Amino acid sequence: MEMESNPVPASRFFELGGCIMQKTPKSAKVQDRRFRGIFGASPAVCARVWSIIRAEVLRGGMPVHLLWALLFLKLYNIEHVHSALVGADEKTFRKWCWVFVKILSGLKIVRIYTLQHAGEYFFVS
Repeated sequence: MEMESNPVPASRFFELGGCIMQKTPKSAKVQDRRFRGIFGASPAVCARVWSIIRAEVLRGGMPVHLLWALLFLKLYNIEHVHSALVGADEKTFRKWCWVFVKILSGLKIVRIYTLQHAGEYFFVS
């Protein structure tokens, strides 16, 4: 699969995260809370981060791999557990997780603000 070159909407991260979480809650509020609890950021923040880093992503890198890295950083468990959670083998998880962790570590973030505008949250660097 090729890297997605168009902007990836928050709804796509919401969908990808839902596949990893394997839960279908009764409300969007519960789904959003679970997403933030597992990945440490909202789908809107993930979409914004993707738009910032996508030029640095290796060929084959996909938005779901960003979620893998965020999951790793949030839970920091052993590789076997993470790979089981995302449905990938350990080698694949390790490769993409660390590619994205290294990219994220290079971001020059001055401050992070949460601004609410029309129900959306934005990541400002």
